Amino acid sequence: MREINYQQNLLERFIPVNIEELITTLSNRQELSATDKSDFQLFCQHYRALYHALSLPDYQKLRHHYAPFNPDRDSLSNLNYSDAEKQALQDKLLDDLKNLLNDANYEQLSQEQLNAVLHETSPYGVKVSVDFNEFEEILLFYRGSAIRKEERREWKSLFLKKEIIETKIYRRLFILLKSKSLTQKIQELAAAKNISQSKAERKIKHKHDQNSIDDEKIYIKLFKNIPRTDLEMLFPNTKVRMRLLDKFKLGITGGGGTVGGIMTVVTKLTATIDPIAMATTIFGFIGLLWRQISKIFLQRTKYMAELAKNLYYYNLDNNLGAISHLHDMAAASEAKEALLSYFFLLTEGEMTAAELDKKIELFIEEEYRVAIDFEVDDGLGKLERLGLLIQKEDKVSVVDLSDAENILKQKWLACF
Repeated sequence: MREINYQQNLLERFIPVNIEELITTLSNRQELSATDKSDFQLFCQHYRALYHALSLPDYQKLRHHYAPFNPDRDSLSNLNYSDAEKQALQDKLLDDLKNLLNDANYEQLSQEQLNAVLHETSPYGVKVSVDFNEFEEILLFYRGSAIRKEERREWKSLFLKKEIIETKIYRRLFILLKSKSLTQKIQELAAAKNISQSKAERKIKHKHDQNSIDDEKIYIKLFKNIPRTDLEMLFPNTKVRMRLLDKFKLGITGGGGTVGGIMTVVTKLTATIDPIAMATTIFGFIGLLWRQISKIFLQRTKYMAELAKNLYYYNLDNNLGAISHLHDMAAASEAKEALLSYFFLLTEGEMTAAELDKKIELFIEEEYRVAIDFEVDDGLGKLERLGLLIQKEDKVSVVDLSDAENILKQKWLACF
């Protein structure tokens, strides 16, 4: 049994409802007549199409800024950028991505939050460490804090009964990484260790050759349902380390077996002078030692297999595909905020922004059993920019469906 529930004590602006289902739910409410129902669905369809048309130039600009840094690029280019031009493109890319992530209702992980997560102890799974100093740029954004519950047999109950294990997860996680240049790494190591440039270069190049990351490229990843305690495993320079429990078990079995083996060898060697018997005893002891060491390597292999499995199932998209994925997420989030605002102002008449905010939050909580922090200003702002909002002093309302349809058609024609 496995189930995932959003954390009710953390109100997020993300509306965890599929946009198509939300439109259907709103259309079927009794406040709309049969005619208004079809007109509202058409309005929603046209609004979403218009948003895509209006956002297309920004999306194309983002793709252009990412092109020189895309590790998956397979097209030829005669463009040669200077270091200053590349830095300017990189800065624009990061700004554009932050805006897109904000539109998609992602929240940035602060350094304090990241440190807190990295110091949490995982009750199970892969344990790794990461050297964050290897990266020039790191962006971490998440959307959706949730609790995953699953039944597992734990050693605490001697594996006799199943227990409910709760794990804090991020429903969606965005990671952007750009490695520091080889020159920068060498200079930093030489300064930090107070060693010569040549010695630092030998150390860094050995490590650099083992790492397939191109320091000229920017890597973008999207993941789903990531346990907070396993956040480190998503980085390419992870180092696997065993849990304290596993070290304890290896110490008991390995150490006990080794001590027993030594005692046996000493006893046999003192009891015989036969060279064949002595050789057999020594080789037997070497075999015993190798079995104990092999257990440690097998444990490491188990962790690496767990890491590969988790990354396989958690990965959603990469690089340019991740940007496209984010654009779709942003389009859905923006539409949900605007359409919810329009629907309740259409069906219930003018009201203050605070009243609309409470009404929408109550609707989401009653209909989908999840509490959110609705961004009413964003929703109203989108309607205002399209000319769908009517404002009178501290109250707002919207144009009717017929006028709204005409306005959207005019905006559509203006796009071309």
